[in-house]
Amino acid sequence: LWLGPCAKEIPYNPVYHPRSWRGFYGFGSGLLGDWSCHTLDAPFWALGLGMPSVIELENKTGGSAEFAPDASTVRFEFPARGDKPPVILRWHEGFPKPELRETWGLEQIDNAGMIMTGDKASLMTGERPDSPRLIPDGKWLDFRKTLPTKTLPRIKGGHYREWTNATRGDGPQPGSNFDYAADLTELALLGVLVQRFGGRIEYDAAAMNITNRPELNAHLRIAARDGWKYGESL
Repeated sequence: LWLGPCAKEIPYNPVYHPRSWRGFYGFGSGLLGDWSCHTLDAPFWALGLGMPSVIELENKTGGSAEFAPDASTVRFEFPARGDKPPVILRWHEGFPKPELRETWGLEQIDNAGMIMTGDKASLMTGERPDSPRLIPDGKWLDFRKTLPTKTLPRIKGGHYREWTNATRGDGPQPGSNFDYAADLTELALLGVLVQRFGGRIEYDAAAMNITNRPELNAHLRIAARDGWKYGESL
């Protein structure tokens, strides 16, 4: 039962527990699959990124087709979205960290977090997209003096209460409902795929199809083992 519907039928090995199963592609999706749903949530939501058209592995240390790398950098290219310009997003895992920019006003970059770089200022968060602040610090101090009018709904009681209220039908859909979370997960898993097999992926999101390396499409729809069944559309 622990193997679930997709993993190969293999004997138990204590190396999988309690946490290292995350690094085996048969069971998990490494650090990118684990943390991007937190760290990349802010740019994905705030910029309305949608699906990338290109995902490319810029560097990698360690790992294999079966196990996640020790370090890597993955570049995601997002096309223009209406009046919003194209965006390039990089996931830095392990090393190297992004090169410090003078405009950030930082002495060093934390070991985990996210920076959205803009022309007038940049926005930084921790590994989870809470407690954001503008950088350099002077921009943050100026911003806090004249806060804009709040237009986004606030969650009363925090995200746990948001979820339980939605489950009971006492509140709206959570911000990370399945319609939203499925796209964010798809983004993450495309990054994992290029970590695993390297190179460049050109992606047709509407068709859920890799156009330049069709052999990788087999990894987008994984058949269940005997005794398990998916929905027919998968």
